[in-house]
Amino acid sequence: MALARLLPIRIYSQSRSGLWPWMALATTWLLTATGVVMLAMTYTVSLGPRWGPRWVLAVFAMVFAPMGAVVASRQPRNIIGWIYGLVGVLAGVQFFAQEYAVLALLGRPGWLPGGEWAAWLQSWTWVPIVGLYLGVVPLLLPEGHLPSPRWRPLVVWASLATVLMAISFAFQPGRLVNFYPVINPLGASQAQERWLQFQFASMIALYGAIMAAAASLFWRIRHSSALVHQQLKWVALAFALAAVGVLSSIVFPALSSAVFLAAIVGMQATTGIAILRYRLYDLDVVLNRTVVYGVLTAALVGIYFGSVVLLQGLAVAFTGQSRGELVTVLSTLAIAALFSPLRTRIQRVIDERFFRRKYDAEKALARFGQAIRGDTSADLGRLDAHLLRVVDETLEPETVWLWTKP
Repeated sequence: MALARLLPIRIYSQSRSGLWPWMALATTWLLTATGVVMLAMTYTVSLGPRWGPRWVLAVFAMVFAPMGAVVASRQPRNIIGWIYGLVGVLAGVQFFAQEYAVLALLGRPGWLPGGEWAAWLQSWTWVPIVGLYLGVVPLLLPEGHLPSPRWRPLVVWASLATVLMAISFAFQPGRLVNFYPVINPLGASQAQERWLQFQFASMIALYGAIMAAAASLFWRIRHSSALVHQQLKWVALAFALAAVGVLSSIVFPALSSAVFLAAIVGMQATTGIAILRYRLYDLDVVLNRTVVYGVLTAALVGIYFGSVVLLQGLAVAFTGQSRGELVTVLSTLAIAALFSPLRTRIQRVIDERFFRRKYDAEKALARFGQAIRGDTSADLGRLDAHLLRVVDETLEPETVWLWTKP
């Protein structure tokens, strides 16, 4: 495999690799559970300026490790499962090192040795997690290999940028990232301003590789087989929702960690569906329901607040008093009465505008059922003509044959 020469991961046969995914899962769970115990002991300790709450790393580990174990055990030749397992272990190591350092340096000083080095380890371990998951995995989806050798330079680019960025954080002068009380024991002797320039350049390189990897998904959707096309549609949906989440986190910075966590969970779920082909062809149903209930929710909220304002104004105009409880009850009853007809109407409009093929097929089948119920003569020739027309309208085949038993 061409990719095996680019990544330090070797794919073994099923007989030799059956236990490795589950060993990685057990290791991740052990590290995470130990870290959770230490977190409970030092939960009130502050680490100064940092990204997100301390427990987020535990969630990352618990999300990646099971998916890696399932994919690697079921499809051992798919390198994505092994990358997920490695990412889960790294997240577990980072979480354990973080909580070990907190306990050793701030929570119970003198209890444990090596707290400073544990803080140093957690300050840069997140870089290979980001590089592998966002810079390499999108290039391998869904079958675990590159579409062609032309994509190798992008893998090399992402790998090199990841290494440079990890070095920039591991040897950055001054205080450690996400662990402000500790000064980097391996901080470089160069001027901090010059080192920050190197760090910024490595970040730009890695983020560029991530953007190129994400763009490759949409390019491959247009140049893939029908099966791979359907698999990649799930992943593209997750990346699109993640992009919306990132933009929303810019508007609401307090929600950035929660949005990022939700995006990671969503991408894990969709990549699992794509790789394992579980309920693979339900994407149109998911999109349909998401659009319908999103529009329905917005419409009901608008109607509710509009009716509250209108009824409140009428109550004040006719009685001179505010009837808050009565207005709330009437508005709630109106929403309950409008829910079903409004949902049906919105479903019909969305099917007509965005799911036209499904809408036309449903109409054709409805006409066919009505024709059968209304055909009291049971004319086989007429039923054959109806059936052929329905098949032609719904499936649009090039040729149709119909055999009937004498």
